[in-house]
Amino acid sequence: MRGKLHKRGTATFKRPGPLPHALSLGLRDSLLDNGESDEKQHGELSAVSTFITTRFKVSGLGCHLLQLAPKPLSHKPLAGLLVEPRYRRVALLFPAFHPWIALLRLSLLTSYKVRVSLIFLKLCTAASTSALFFTSSSPGPDSDPNCKKPQTLVAQLVQNTVVGVVSALLGDMIVFALFLVQNRSPIEKDWTEQSKRWQLRVWKCRAVAFWLIWLVYSLVCLVYTMLFLANVRLVDAHGWLMSTGMSLLQDLVILPLFLALALGLMASVALLSKGIRRRTGC
Repeated sequence: MRGKLHKRGTATFKRPGPLPHALSLGLRDSLLDNGESDEKQHGELSAVSTFITTRFKVSGLGCHLLQLAPKPLSHKPLAGLLVEPRYRRVALLFPAFHPWIALLRLSLLTSYKVRVSLIFLKLCTAASTSALFFTSSSPGPDSDPNCKKPQTLVAQLVQNTVVGVVSALLGDMIVFALFLVQNRSPIEKDWTEQSKRWQLRVWKCRAVAFWLIWLVYSLVCLVYTMLFLANVRLVDAHGWLMSTGMSLLQDLVILPLFLALALGLMASVALLSKGIRRRTGC
Protein backbone atom coordinates (compact mmCIF):
# COMPACT_ATOMS: atom_id res chain seq x y z
CA MET A 1 0.00 0.00 0.00
CA ARG A 2 1.23 3.45 -0.81
CA GLY A 3 0.35 6.45 1.25
CA LYS A 4 0.45 10.18 0.68
CA LEU A 5 2.32 12.17 3.32
CA HIS A 6 0.48 15.23 4.65
CA LYS A 7 1.92 18.31 6.29
CA ARG A 8 1.48 16.94 9.78
CA GLY A 9 3.34 13.78 8.88
CA THR A 10 0.36 11.41 9.03
CA ALA A 11 -0.15 8.92 6.25
CA THR A 12 -3.52 7.96 4.83
CA PHE A 13 -3.98 4.71 3.00
CA LYS A 14 -6.56 3.30 0.67
CA ARG A 15 -8.98 0.90 2.27
CA PRO A 16 -7.65 -2.58 1.46
CA GLY A 17 -9.73 -5.37 0.09
CA PRO A 18 -9.95 -8.81 1.66
CA LEU A 19 -6.72 -10.63 2.21
CA PRO A 20 -5.98 -13.48 -0.18
CA HIS A 21 -7.59 -16.73 0.87
CA ALA A 22 -4.27 -18.54 1.05
CA LEU A 23 -2.90 -15.88 3.41
CA SER A 24 -5.98 -16.18 5.57
CA LEU A 25 -5.53 -19.93 5.80
CA GLY A 26 -1.87 -19.47 6.60
CA LEU A 27 -2.66 -17.13 9.49
CA ARG A 28 -5.27 -19.55 10.79
CA ASP A 29 -2.92 -22.52 10.58
CA SER A 30 -0.12 -20.65 12.31
CA LEU A 31 -2.43 -19.76 15.16
CA LEU A 32 -3.82 -23.26 15.49
CA ASP A 33 -0.34 -24.80 15.50
CA ASN A 34 0.65 -22.79 18.55
CA GLY A 35 -1.69 -24.81 20.77
CA GLU A 36 -3.12 -21.70 22.44
CA SER A 37 -6.67 -21.31 23.61
CA ASP A 38 -9.28 -19.71 21.36
CA GLU A 39 -9.74 -16.79 23.78
CA LYS A 40 -6.02 -16.00 23.84
CA GLN A 41 -5.74 -16.23 20.05
CA HIS A 42 -8.73 -13.95 19.59
CA GLY A 43 -7.20 -11.51 22.08
CA GLU A 44 -3.91 -11.44 20.18
CA LEU A 45 -5.69 -10.77 16.90
CA SER A 46 -7.75 -8.04 18.55
CA ALA A 47 -4.57 -6.37 19.80
CA VAL A 48 -2.96 -6.58 16.36
CA SER A 49 -6.06 -5.21 14.62
CA THR A 50 -6.37 -2.37 17.15
CA PHE A 51 -2.73 -1.41 16.65
CA ILE A 52 -3.11 -1.40 12.85
CA THR A 53 -6.34 0.59 12.99
CA THR A 54 -5.01 3.26 15.37
CA ARG A 55 -1.48 3.49 13.99
CA PHE A 56 -2.06 3.29 10.26
CA LYS A 57 -5.76 4.14 9.93
CA VAL A 58 -6.37 0.88 8.08
CA SER A 59 -9.67 -0.26 9.49
CA GLY A 60 -10.39 -2.78 6.76
CA LEU A 61 -7.32 -4.87 7.53
CA GLY A 62 -8.06 -4.77 11.24
CA CYS A 63 -11.60 -6.00 10.69
CA HIS A 64 -10.31 -8.77 8.46
CA LEU A 65 -7.85 -9.89 11.13
CA LEU A 66 -10.71 -10.10 13.60
CA GLN A 67 -12.52 -12.37 11.17
CA LEU A 68 -9.49 -14.68 11.16
CA ALA A 69 -9.90 -15.42 14.85
CA PRO A 70 -10.29 -19.22 15.01
CA LYS A 71 -13.55 -20.57 16.28
CA PRO A 72 -13.76 -23.70 18.45
CA LEU A 73 -13.17 -26.74 16.29
CA SER A 74 -16.27 -28.75 15.49
CA HIS A 75 -17.77 -30.94 12.82
CA LYS A 76 -20.75 -28.66 12.21
CA PRO A 77 -19.84 -27.78 8.58
CA LEU A 78 -19.27 -31.45 7.78
CA ALA A 79 -22.42 -32.47 9.61
CA GLY A 80 -24.36 -29.80 7.75
CA LEU A 81 -23.16 -31.24 4.45
CA LEU A 82 -23.93 -34.82 5.42
CA VAL A 83 -27.46 -34.16 6.67
CA GLU A 84 -28.43 -32.42 3.44
CA PRO A 85 -30.51 -34.34 0.89
CA ARG A 86 -28.54 -36.07 -1.83
CA TYR A 87 -29.40 -33.60 -4.57
CA ARG A 88 -28.54 -30.68 -2.28
CA ARG A 89 -25.24 -32.32 -1.37
CA VAL A 90 -24.32 -32.64 -5.04
CA ALA A 91 -25.31 -29.01 -5.64
CA LEU A 92 -22.96 -27.91 -2.86
CA LEU A 93 -20.05 -30.00 -4.18
CA PHE A 94 -20.49 -29.06 -7.85
CA PRO A 95 -18.95 -25.53 -7.65
CA ALA A 96 -15.92 -26.87 -5.79
CA PHE A 97 -14.82 -28.88 -8.85
CA HIS A 98 -15.84 -26.42 -11.56
CA PRO A 99 -12.70 -25.19 -13.37
CA TRP A 100 -14.21 -21.88 -14.47
CA ILE A 101 -15.51 -20.96 -11.02
CA ALA A 102 -11.89 -21.23 -9.87
CA LEU A 103 -11.29 -17.93 -11.70
CA LEU A 104 -13.23 -16.16 -8.95
CA ARG A 105 -10.86 -17.40 -6.23
CA LEU A 106 -7.86 -15.43 -5.10
CA SER A 107 -4.43 -16.97 -5.45
CA LEU A 108 -1.04 -15.74 -4.30
CA LEU A 109 0.82 -17.92 -6.81
CA THR A 110 -1.30 -17.91 -10.00
CA SER A 111 -2.63 -14.64 -11.38
CA TYR A 112 -5.97 -14.12 -13.09
CA LYS A 113 -4.18 -13.54 -16.41
CA VAL A 114 -2.53 -16.94 -16.28
CA ARG A 115 -5.74 -18.75 -15.37
CA VAL A 116 -7.76 -17.06 -18.12
CA SER A 117 -5.01 -17.71 -20.67
CA LEU A 118 -4.93 -21.41 -19.74
CA ILE A 119 -8.69 -21.74 -20.22
CA PHE A 120 -8.41 -20.00 -23.60
CA LEU A 121 -5.56 -22.35 -24.51
CA LYS A 122 -7.69 -25.34 -23.59
CA LEU A 123 -10.46 -24.16 -25.94
CA CYS A 124 -7.94 -23.61 -28.74
CA THR A 125 -6.52 -27.09 -28.20
CA ALA A 126 -9.96 -28.69 -28.30
CA ALA A 127 -10.86 -26.84 -31.51
CA SER A 128 -7.61 -27.67 -33.30
CA THR A 129 -7.64 -31.32 -32.21
CA SER A 130 -11.17 -31.77 -33.50
CA ALA A 131 -10.16 -30.06 -36.73
CA LEU A 132 -7.19 -32.41 -37.07
CA PHE A 133 -9.41 -35.46 -36.68
CA PHE A 134 -11.99 -34.30 -39.23
CA THR A 135 -9.23 -33.29 -41.65
CA SER A 136 -7.91 -36.86 -41.70
CA SER A 137 -11.33 -38.51 -41.90
CA SER A 138 -13.32 -36.27 -44.26
CA PRO A 139 -12.93 -35.89 -48.04
CA GLY A 140 -11.98 -32.61 -49.66
CA PRO A 141 -14.53 -30.02 -50.80
CA ASP A 142 -14.11 -30.97 -54.49
CA SER A 143 -14.38 -34.75 -54.01
CA ASP A 144 -17.39 -36.83 -54.97
CA PRO A 145 -19.82 -37.00 -51.99
CA ASN A 146 -20.81 -40.53 -53.03
CA CYS A 147 -17.30 -41.78 -52.24
CA LYS A 148 -17.98 -41.65 -48.52
CA LYS A 149 -20.63 -43.85 -46.99
CA PRO A 150 -23.32 -41.91 -45.12
CA GLN A 151 -23.37 -42.31 -41.35
CA THR A 152 -26.40 -42.76 -39.18
CA LEU A 153 -27.33 -40.14 -36.60
CA VAL A 154 -26.25 -42.39 -33.73
CA ALA A 155 -22.86 -43.04 -35.35
CA GLN A 156 -22.32 -39.33 -35.87
CA LEU A 157 -23.20 -38.56 -32.24
CA VAL A 158 -20.86 -41.26 -30.96
CA GLN A 159 -18.03 -40.10 -33.21
CA ASN A 160 -18.42 -36.44 -32.26
CA THR A 161 -18.65 -37.32 -28.56
CA VAL A 162 -15.49 -39.43 -28.65
CA VAL A 163 -13.60 -36.75 -30.55
CA GLY A 164 -14.78 -34.10 -28.09
CA VAL A 165 -13.76 -36.12 -25.03
CA VAL A 166 -10.33 -36.95 -26.48
CA SER A 167 -9.80 -33.30 -27.41
CA ALA A 168 -10.71 -32.20 -23.89
CA LEU A 169 -8.32 -34.70 -22.31
CA LEU A 170 -5.50 -33.64 -24.62
CA GLY A 171 -6.22 -30.02 -23.76
CA ASP A 172 -6.01 -30.83 -20.05
CA MET A 173 -2.60 -32.44 -20.53
CA ILE A 174 -1.22 -29.48 -22.47
CA VAL A 175 -2.64 -26.97 -20.00
CA PHE A 176 -1.13 -28.88 -17.08
CA ALA A 177 2.28 -29.04 -18.76
CA LEU A 178 2.22 -25.33 -19.54
CA PHE A 179 1.07 -24.54 -16.01
CA LEU A 180 4.17 -26.26 -14.64
CA VAL A 181 6.34 -23.94 -16.73
CA GLN A 182 5.19 -20.82 -14.87
CA ASN A 183 4.42 -22.43 -11.52
CA ARG A 184 5.97 -20.57 -8.59
CA SER A 185 5.93 -22.96 -5.69
CA PRO A 186 6.93 -21.61 -2.27
CA ILE A 187 10.52 -22.48 -1.37
CA GLU A 188 11.49 -22.72 2.28
CA LYS A 189 15.21 -22.24 2.94
CA ASP A 190 17.71 -19.74 4.28
CA TRP A 191 17.72 -16.97 1.69
CA THR A 192 20.57 -14.61 0.91
CA GLU A 193 20.34 -11.51 -1.26
CA GLN A 194 22.14 -13.27 -4.08
CA SER A 195 19.90 -16.33 -3.92
CA LYS A 196 16.82 -14.09 -3.89
CA ARG A 197 17.93 -12.26 -7.01
CA TRP A 198 18.73 -15.55 -8.71
CA GLN A 199 15.33 -17.05 -7.86
CA LEU A 200 13.53 -13.94 -9.10
CA ARG A 201 15.45 -14.12 -12.39
CA VAL A 202 14.52 -17.80 -12.75
CA TRP A 203 10.84 -17.02 -12.16
CA LYS A 204 10.98 -14.15 -14.63
CA CYS A 205 12.56 -16.33 -17.32
CA ARG A 206 9.92 -19.01 -16.74
CA ALA A 207 7.16 -16.41 -17.03
CA VAL A 208 8.60 -15.12 -20.32
CA ALA A 209 8.87 -18.69 -21.62
CA PHE A 210 5.27 -19.37 -20.58
CA TRP A 211 3.87 -16.40 -22.49
CA LEU A 212 5.98 -17.11 -25.58
CA ILE A 213 4.87 -20.74 -25.70
CA TRP A 214 1.27 -19.72 -25.03
CA LEU A 215 1.31 -17.13 -27.82
CA VAL A 216 2.89 -19.41 -30.44
CA TYR A 217 0.73 -22.40 -29.55
CA SER A 218 -2.50 -20.35 -29.54
CA LEU A 219 -1.71 -18.80 -32.92
CA VAL A 220 -0.92 -22.20 -34.45
CA CYS A 221 -4.18 -23.67 -33.13
CA LEU A 222 -6.28 -20.73 -34.33
CA VAL A 223 -4.68 -20.60 -37.79
CA TYR A 224 -5.06 -24.36 -38.28
CA THR A 225 -8.70 -24.24 -37.18
CA MET A 226 -9.51 -21.38 -39.56
CA LEU A 227 -7.77 -23.14 -42.46
CA PHE A 228 -9.76 -26.27 -41.69
CA LEU A 229 -13.09 -24.42 -41.69
CA ALA A 230 -12.20 -22.70 -44.96
CA ASN A 231 -11.45 -25.95 -46.83
CA VAL A 232 -13.97 -28.56 -45.67
CA ARG A 233 -17.57 -29.37 -46.46
CA LEU A 234 -20.38 -27.85 -44.48
CA VAL A 235 -21.35 -31.21 -42.97
CA ASP A 236 -17.81 -31.69 -41.64
CA ALA A 237 -17.84 -28.18 -40.21
CA HIS A 238 -21.06 -29.07 -38.39
CA GLY A 239 -19.42 -32.21 -37.01
CA TRP A 240 -16.42 -30.17 -35.86
CA LEU A 241 -18.72 -27.72 -34.11
CA MET A 242 -20.54 -30.54 -32.34
CA SER A 243 -17.34 -32.23 -31.15
CA THR A 244 -15.92 -28.92 -29.91
CA GLY A 245 -19.18 -28.29 -28.09
CA MET A 246 -18.94 -31.71 -26.46
CA SER A 247 -15.44 -30.85 -25.28
CA LEU A 248 -16.74 -27.64 -23.75
CA LEU A 249 -19.69 -29.48 -22.22
CA GLN A 250 -17.35 -31.95 -20.57
CA ASP A 251 -15.42 -29.16 -18.84
CA LEU A 252 -18.47 -27.16 -17.80
CA VAL A 253 -20.91 -29.89 -16.78
CA ILE A 254 -19.91 -33.53 -17.17
CA LEU A 255 -16.61 -33.70 -15.26
CA PRO A 256 -17.61 -31.43 -12.31
CA LEU A 257 -20.97 -33.19 -12.05
CA PHE A 258 -19.33 -36.62 -12.10
CA LEU A 259 -16.93 -35.67 -9.30
CA ALA A 260 -19.76 -34.13 -7.26
CA LEU A 261 -21.90 -37.25 -7.70
CA ALA A 262 -18.98 -39.51 -6.77
CA LEU A 263 -18.20 -37.62 -3.57
CA GLY A 264 -21.89 -37.29 -2.75
CA LEU A 265 -22.22 -41.06 -3.08
CA MET A 266 -19.17 -41.54 -0.86
CA ALA A 267 -20.78 -39.28 1.74
CA SER A 268 -23.96 -41.34 1.61
CA VAL A 269 -21.95 -44.53 2.08
CA ALA A 270 -20.05 -42.93 4.97
CA LEU A 271 -23.33 -42.19 6.73
CA LEU A 272 -23.93 -45.93 6.98
CA SER A 273 -21.16 -46.10 9.59
CA LYS A 274 -22.33 -45.48 13.15
CA GLY A 275 -18.88 -44.24 14.14
CA ILE A 276 -18.91 -41.52 11.48
CA ARG A 277 -22.44 -40.47 12.40
CA ARG A 278 -21.43 -40.25 16.04
CA ARG A 279 -18.29 -38.20 15.37
CA THR A 280 -20.06 -35.78 13.01
CA GLY A 281 -23.21 -35.48 15.08
CA CYS A 282 -25.51 -36.66 12.27
